[in-house]
Amino acid sequence: MQNKKIIWLDVGTHFAQEYSAIFGSNFNFFNALIRRLISWKVFGRGHPISYSQIRILLESRSFIKRNRNLFYIIFVEANTAIFQSKKIYKEADIAINMALTDDTEDGFSLQKLYIKNHEEMSQSSSIYREKKEKNKQNKDDYMLVNGVTSAAFMTNLEKYLREKFRDYALMLRINCEGAEDSVIYSAQDVFGKKLKLISGSLKDVGVYKGKDALYALNQFIDDKDIKLTYFSPEIHSWSEGFSSILRLVSQSKD
Repeated sequence: MQNKKIIWLDVGTHFAQEYSAIFGSNFNFFNALIRRLISWKVFGRGHPISYSQIRILLESRSFIKRNRNLFYIIFVEANTAIFQSKKIYKEADIAINMALTDDTEDGFSLQKLYIKNHEEMSQSSSIYREKKEKNKQNKDDYMLVNGVTSAAFMTNLEKYLREKFRDYALMLRINCEGAEDSVIYSAQDVFGKKLKLISGSLKDVGVYKGKDALYALNQFIDDKDIKLTYFSPEIHSWSEGFSSILRLVSQSKD
């Protein structure tokens, strides 16, 4: 029986830390764990991590990494400076330098990507201006990027995947600085039950669009019974992130 593919759709890839946590070098992975353990055990800083948690992380990571062939990786990143400079994008099956946007009359648009703190390589750049005055991006500090509506992107992606694979499960790893709601609504609308997992962080919806928008998004995810997992570059999120992906791999191998 043919194994089901897992489509790792990573929207707001930035430096691809979550992908690298699983599929990156063993040296970097162990170095990160050792630094976290020393920081907690010796200096009492940050989130605690136990030896049993480390063992589970190692086992989960090893199993997922051995099954890399089950994954089809798609990176989507709006920041051109990041996209062109990070070698990690060469590891993706598809790498797309584009911002996914809310619905507009035109599927394609040129978008201002506002740069945070004048840092071109900032991982917090957004097509939205922050609501909190003290954290607003400078209105004149931006780069012009290609934009496509989330609905148009998902529709075209679904057509491509339908032609390429007999069966697949969609995992949406997301952190796109306020556009998460549009991306998730469109992904569910287009892919339906194939959308098995959302991992990442949704808090920026509240930052850029308000608490009501964030509440509506969480309610939508609950109503559609989609698994939601917090998964970030922070090591304390890896247990939950790894275990959710592990379940997808196990299901795909059945």
